[in-house]
Amino acid sequence: MAAEVQKVKVSQGSVVCISLLFGYTLSCFDCFIDKKLRDVLCEKYVIEKNGINSPPECYRLVKKIFRNQSLLQAARVSKDYHTALGEKLIQLIKPISLFVSKNWTNDSVYDQILRTAADRFVVEVSNLPRVACYPPCGSQGDGFAYDCAKCSYESCDFDLDCPVIEIKVIERSRIRMPCKVPFDLPNEFMAVWRFAEIFNTRELEKFTEVTAGVDMVFSIPSTTSQNQGTYQCEIFSNGLSIVRLYYYVSVIPMGEIGHTELQEIFELSTFGSLNSSLDPSSQGPSAVVLIACVSAVLLVLLLTLVVLDIKM
Repeated sequence: MAAEVQKVKVSQGSVVCISLLFGYTLSCFDCFIDKKLRDVLCEKYVIEKNGINSPPECYRLVKKIFRNQSLLQAARVSKDYHTALGEKLIQLIKPISLFVSKNWTNDSVYDQILRTAADRFVVEVSNLPRVACYPPCGSQGDGFAYDCAKCSYESCDFDLDCPVIEIKVIERSRIRMPCKVPFDLPNEFMAVWRFAEIFNTRELEKFTEVTAGVDMVFSIPSTTSQNQGTYQCEIFSNGLSIVRLYYYVSVIPMGEIGHTELQEIFELSTFGSLNSSLDPSSQGPSAVVLIACVSAVLLVLLLTLVVLDIKM
């Protein structure tokens, strides 16, 4: 059986090349079922609605069923286990091919038996060894996972630079930025924190080193405008970079908070008044408008007291 699967893999080479050229997504069926077996499977496929024999429609149904995400995910086994995938799939498809080759079979029956086979395939391959890859970033060791969408193994080595995570904080707030990744790190590693003031960037030349060691969390006890910018955590092991994480911190001054709240309250009261004027059944100001007005008065009073306190 292993030799049969290997022969099937070689025969699928042209299919893989075509898929790469035209961006066509393959399925586990394409990877392991040869032309002879698929022809037998689909030769007596009948569209029940019009009674037409249509092998091409059968192929499309098969690809659709064996290209679903749960099946593709279950087939992501670790290196050298694709042979086991092929063996299990062939064992499921051969009896079906034998059954449908004896009689003309309509599409609804095909759909049922093929979906049952796909579900069994998911169950049977789920216990095979696998390596989890965690996109979108990080060099994740020697991991390889089989990808039925390409009929080949893909490396777990992604781009070192993770997407920038944006954080908005009020001035004088405390923030904590973790340098954590979803994959396992080596036993010995070092985390280097860098900072690019003001900029929201991943350009390495804009960063200056802040600290280095095993501290996986960077804390700022009380933020100021000088803390605004991008923080980078780069994890090293044996001198090699594993991943670079980024946080862009945007610090909002305290003064702008009061102005923003007043603006929101004004817009709320205006919107509420407009709704009341458009509603013929409304009698007097709405509760929303009254609450907004009272809140505005209280906020103005509070800001006035703060200003007077500062001057004194």
